[in-house]
Amino acid sequence: MTRTGKYFFLFLLTFCIASSYDATAQSLSINGRLDKTQIFPGERVLFYLSISGPKATSVPQPPLPAIEGFRWLSNNVQSQEEYRLRGGQPMVIKTYIYTLIAESAGSYTFPSIQVPFDGETYSTSAIPVRIINREDLPASDPNRFPDIFLELEVDDETPVSGQQIIASVVLYYKESIEVATFQDVPGWKAEGFWKEDLDQSRNGSARATTTLREGVRFRSAVLTKYALFPTKSGELTLSPYEVSVQVRTPGRGSIFDSFSISNRRRVNVVSEPLTIDVRAVPDISDAVFSGAVGDFDVTRTLQPTTTIVGESIEVVTTISGSGGIPLISKPVYEYPGGLEQYDPQESSNINRRSD
Repeated sequence: MTRTGKYFFLFLLTFCIASSYDATAQSLSINGRLDKTQIFPGERVLFYLSISGPKATSVPQPPLPAIEGFRWLSNNVQSQEEYRLRGGQPMVIKTYIYTLIAESAGSYTFPSIQVPFDGETYSTSAIPVRIINREDLPASDPNRFPDIFLELEVDDETPVSGQQIIASVVLYYKESIEVATFQDVPGWKAEGFWKEDLDQSRNGSARATTTLREGVRFRSAVLTKYALFPTKSGELTLSPYEVSVQVRTPGRGSIFDSFSISNRRRVNVVSEPLTIDVRAVPDISDAVFSGAVGDFDVTRTLQPTTTIVGESIEVVTTISGSGGIPLISKPVYEYPGGLEQYDPQESSNINRRSD
């Protein structure tokens, strides 16, 4: 009788422990974190949302709400899963990785993310974050530049309306980063400008050189160039340019980490907006404006110079040079009376290469 009661007690105790653990194992826990909380405008930031529990794989991807100061790249969400044994029970950790772009400088609070599941709502903690301008950091601060960033650089920030300026898309990155390939993100608009895509190699790679930015060493590469022609005067702003870049960073630990595919990732880098002060075309007192601004040569030839009545004369006007040649209007001439005029033939040869 005593032996039977002892075994009954052990069985009851074991059953209670197992039931209690099973009830705990059904719950979820979530955690959210940013890979950095001090960010520059245009810089990429990752938000990691980790969901832990036996049913973590059954939780659908939670959407992000509108977040002040940031733009969420909704088509660039990655996920990864990790399986563990905890107390002899299976445990799953599923992590969603969201990519955002910092936009406006200021102090913000990354909001709590709500995850509903099985009639319960789970929440992450809010995260304070700052988006700062590089100019606000002292020159002695080594962190005033991100590890990788993109800039729009123009050869003239005070052109006249119609003048050609060259806009270069330049990628800067620390020497600890290796850039494999890049790809333009479609949709860049240069509002207020007529733009020409200069012919360049678009094989996804660019030659990099070493440069110093305010005493900080970087590798830099010109990814592409545009010829821009402002169509009006005043302050015109070039919108941010976005590029998707595949990078590789050296691993830590094993000597084989530096060759691991897992060290490769694709990131989106975005330039800051660039404001250009466009001046009006100056008044011309002794000439007629042809519609284009640039450095041009104009020549006119007459063939033949001696003729007889009834024969034709060919007048050829050639305009050559660099600038907004397609905007040049057809010359108008006054010819002597007694000449019958025919519609002119026009031809053009425009090279869009280099600068």
